[in-house]
Amino acid sequence: MQRIAITLALVLWGGMAWAGEILTQAPAAPDPDKHYLFYLHGLWLEDNGKDTVNKRYGRYEYDSILQAFADRGFTVIAELRPQRTRGKEYARGVLSQVGGLMRAGVPADHITVSGFSKGGQIALLVAALNDRPELRFVVMAGCGINQREGGFRQFLDKEAAKATGHLLALYDSNDQETGSCQEVFARAPALTGREEVLTIGRGHGVFYAADPAWLDKATAWAMGGE
Repeated sequence: MQRIAITLALVLWGGMAWAGEILTQAPAAPDPDKHYLFYLHGLWLEDNGKDTVNKRYGRYEYDSILQAFADRGFTVIAELRPQRTRGKEYARGVLSQVGGLMRAGVPADHITVSGFSKGGQIALLVAALNDRPELRFVVMAGCGINQREGGFRQFLDKEAAKATGHLLALYDSNDQETGSCQEVFARAPALTGREEVLTIGRGHGVFYAADPAWLDKATAWAMGGE
């Protein structure tokens, strides 16, 4: 059933009549028929900039990832965050833009907040501030172990119970930095969705690349798949 839903969503994407675009802020006059995807990048770009290479994971293909989502029909909203960005403050700004889209007539289920690594943690904070169950989320390697465990435990203790929305959580089985989001689901009665463990084997680096192995899953979810 899950595979059928993903296939159907990808067929619908393939049949779209419009091309997407990439913006740094939500548009003031959005088309309510389009789908809007916020992409929140990982900590590497925040600390090192866009054109640097991680020795372990390679180049973070930021522009290619944004373009891949745009090619799939999304209006992509993404910007490079400054160093030491405060997650909750940034999450409030994202949710404000989401609210602007909805006030302009965009249905909540046409809006997805996605994020990888620290961006995934920020997406979870957006979910904790959100009160619209139809709003969609894709969190990629955003639930922490190892060096990120402290921040994740704090989120679980103080914020997770408030999380609201429809969430797809993705991470690779070989990831040594982050892990499962099941504790978030367990603590958040208003959070629906599921988690999928990828078996690509590149760990955290899976999401550095514009790889259809995860892009197609994120696309299907954002387009209404289950």
